[in-house]
Amino acid sequence: MCPLCNTGVRADVEPCRAPAEWSEALDALKRSCPNDASCRFGNKVFYESFAEAKDHALNECPLRMVACPNEACGEVLKQHQLKKHLRLCQLKRCKNFRPPRYGCCVTGTVDHVKKHEIKCCFSEIEVLKQIEELVKRRGE
Repeated sequence: MCPLCNTGVRADVEPCRAPAEWSEALDALKRSCPNDASCRFGNKVFYESFAEAKDHALNECPLRMVACPNEACGEVLKQHQLKKHLRLCQLKRCKNFRPPRYGCCVTGTVDHVKKHEIKCCFSEIEVLKQIEELVKRRGE
């Protein structure tokens, strides 16, 4: 049953125009950010259409919730807090990790990982050295 025109929804009956009318009516309303009504990103408080508000909420809003990219941490926080969190995040992954599961899998504190990365066997320099050694061995 359509709540606007009370027509039944059947395959043999032409559907009512309510969804189109609703979308027009909804687009006539101004919207605030769905993440937080107090969001004032770019000095813009209200958005002209649903699509514009949704795009802002998912892609631009500094108040949207995001997960820490460090899988071992798993903390969920607001986008504008992420940069500070990453500096302080207790768990860090070696820069030589290659998603989804290749490369170095060392995870630890920032200091531990920095020390590890100096001698990591998956660094580009180390990999190139290993390739050179293999080529030399095969050539002999």
